[in-house]
Amino acid sequence: MRSLTLFVGCAVVAPLFLGCASERRSQEPPSYQQIRQQELASERQEFIAETEKRLSEIDKEIQQLEVKLEHEARS
Repeated sequence: MRSLTLFVGCAVVAPLFLGCASERRSQEPPSYQQIRQQELASERQEFIAETEKRLSEIDKEIQQLEVKLEHEARS
């Protein structure tokens, strides 16, 4: 009977400990999450700026080629 009580007691208490342990593992400290979000936002902005710069360069190249094509078409 004593082992049954011990087993039932463990069955009641064990999920509480498991919940705490899994909660601790799955959640990072808020400060880490905030820092990571800031890093991601910075990386995103850098990517957008680089992409816009490259698209602007490509647009200029296209315009130059159009002018060249028009000039050659007249000749």
